[in-house]
Amino acid sequence: MNLTLEREWSLFRDWCEATDIDAVPAGRTAVAAFMATFPAAPSTWRRRIQAIRGGLEEAGYSLDWAKPAVASVFREGERWATARQAIAQLPTVRFPTGLRGRRDAWLVLLVGELGFTRREAQQITETDISLFPELTIRGRTVHRAEDPAECPRCAATRWLRVYGPAAFGFSNETKEILNPWGETPGVHDCSVGLDGVWRVAETRSPVTTMMPSVDVHGWLGTEAALSLTSISKIVHDAQRITSTREVVVRGPVRRYTADEQKQMSHELADELDDVNEQLDALFALTKQLLDDTKDAIGL
Repeated sequence: MNLTLEREWSLFRDWCEATDIDAVPAGRTAVAAFMATFPAAPSTWRRRIQAIRGGLEEAGYSLDWAKPAVASVFREGERWATARQAIAQLPTVRFPTGLRGRRDAWLVLLVGELGFTRREAQQITETDISLFPELTIRGRTVHRAEDPAECPRCAATRWLRVYGPAAFGFSNETKEILNPWGETPGVHDCSVGLDGVWRVAETRSPVTTMMPSVDVHGWLGTEAALSLTSISKIVHDAQRITSTREVVVRGPVRRYTADEQKQMSHELADELDDVNEQLDALFALTKQLLDDTKDAIGL
């Protein structure tokens, strides 16, 4: 557990000790009494239940308690994709489609996988995100899935990776990140380290949100977060079951060193010299043929 969850777990254990209740194992009755003693917002209680469940699991027990409910904007049932299925359906490469797809997957992660409300998702900032010892957002662990396409942690790192350059308006760098030639199918994005550009971008004026709009040209509207209505529509569209996945067939980009580039330039120059010599010989032969023809007809 991270430090935030450890503090919540310590609060529960201290309360149990003060009330002469066994913290390990703990059941529904103990947790319900704890909740009644310390009223809090739903988001706080989702975090506390997560901490209690984690503490019990570390001790070899399980908590007989329902998992935190997801926000009501996220639909459930056979007609709708789960959070991980929705993430797998969204595009991740090509500009600006992949940029918008990564933003939408970030939103699905926050609302559908982690259970934040729409307003909470609007308010997420870089200070809410911790990368070590595990990736968490406001104390909620972002888990890794076996399938990279469905992996919640990959959805987070894909967005953080492109968010910084896009927020700064570095279009060339943004397009390079989204270039399908740079993708290796089947590899977890969350296994690749992140730079700190996304943290700096979120704290620079006029950048004020990590939930921006994306226009048709790929520019981010970072001055204000998406509206609640826009969030609802994006989630609704993302949950439509399409039974399709983005297929990236390109291999990794071959990057050449400066010496290799210089060598290739020399080789290209030599080849151009050979072509020029061949053209000169062809022109000379053509002139000779014309002269011979003129002599033959007496011109």
